[in-house]
Amino acid sequence: MGSTRPTFHLVMVLAILSTLVSTLSAFSSSCCCREVSSLTTTRHQTHLSRLSATTFQDLSEPEQRVYSLVESLHKSGHVFRIVVMGNGAILETTSKLGPVMKLNTSPKTGKALLTLASKDQSFEFHLSPSDTAKVVLTERDTGEQVMRVIRFLNSDGAPMCSLILGEDSPEAAKWYSELRNTYGEEMQL
Repeated sequence: MGSTRPTFHLVMVLAILSTLVSTLSAFSSSCCCREVSSLTTTRHQTHLSRLSATTFQDLSEPEQRVYSLVESLHKSGHVFRIVVMGNGAILETTSKLGPVMKLNTSPKTGKALLTLASKDQSFEFHLSPSDTAKVVLTERDTGEQVMRVIRFLNSDGAPMCSLILGEDSPEAAKWYSELRNTYGEEMQL
């Protein structure tokens, strides 16, 4: 019995390697001029290529307002603490929103999908403008720092995600104040 277990593991390893080689071969033949730097990059590039293109003009007026706000966040170059809450889970990360920003149609839902990603697309943040019913831009002094938070809420008033401005510099405060002057403290969509 001891000799079948290593044989079984060897067969499994060979099967996984074979699948990996065929996946990389298929990818490199479909993208003949692109170098593949990692399997993660391959998976994310393949994922983004499955999304069909959407244009700004395809969006409804409320979706265009969400897009414009997110584009302002993206272009700012500021770092945000991104908090996404789900059923029994919370995901937090700190990142700039970009440098990649794309607008696509989700193949799963058919809805417009904003994608903000790192250059190698190992990090992606997706937001559905049509699911966003309200955006709240808050500012609260905690005593140690001023928290500047942008909350995206769904039609039930539940948070979809929060973006917390990652710095408390005078430049960041001025930018956030201008953002609130442009979009208001609440954007009802």
